Amino acid sequence: SQALHMYQPFVPHLPTSPLQSTLMLLGTFLIIIQTDPVFLICFDCSCALLWLAGIITMVLLSHLTWYWEYVRHAQMCSECSGYHMGLGAFLLRRIIIDGEDRRFEKIRNKSFVFFIYWTLQAMWIMITIRHPNYVGEILMWTGLALPPSSMLIGVQHLSLLSPIAVWFLLRYVSGVNPMEQSATQRWGHNPAYQRYVADTPVLFF
Repeated sequence: SQALHMYQPFVPHLPTSPLQSTLMLLGTFLIIIQTDPVFLICFDCSCALLWLAGIITMVLLSHLTWYWEYVRHAQMCSECSGYHMGLGAFLLRRIIIDGEDRRFEKIRNKSFVFFIYWTLQAMWIMITIRHPNYVGEILMWTGLALPPSSMLIGVQHLSLLSPIAVWFLLRYVSGVNPMEQSATQRWGHNPAYQRYVADTPVLFF
């Protein structure tokens, strides 16, 4: 339970039960696995293992909110866990079928670059928007950030930056740009695709 004291500034009344302590320590270990470039490269972790660690991390950390005995928290915990389990099942299935995550092949052995990509991190085409999947993720995190906003204390208000951070990362770092570059290489010469790009917004505009 002593390991939980570091989280007190963020969750002032964090409980110290054995279950909560175990979940927090396990979540911390899984985060270290994902964010330590030395671990990623030296131990030659596959993307399947890293995705699995990410899914487990998000589900475990979501369930740390269960000690708040309110329907709102239970609902948000369930929604967040369900989303990540669904996304995780899709990603793991894709990696199992393809054998690896092709997005990371060229940077797999570049520890710093891979660390940036992995830490900051699908192409759907619709009539009114080019990347509706990313819009959905931004809206989901916005919906999760707003309900508890009236109960935030002190530094906890920084959590309201989450939707903005998600938008920035998807729009300018790990989401839209790689997909747009890939699409341009494949269809950039096609006049129909050029009209589609000119007439269809990337995200919201």
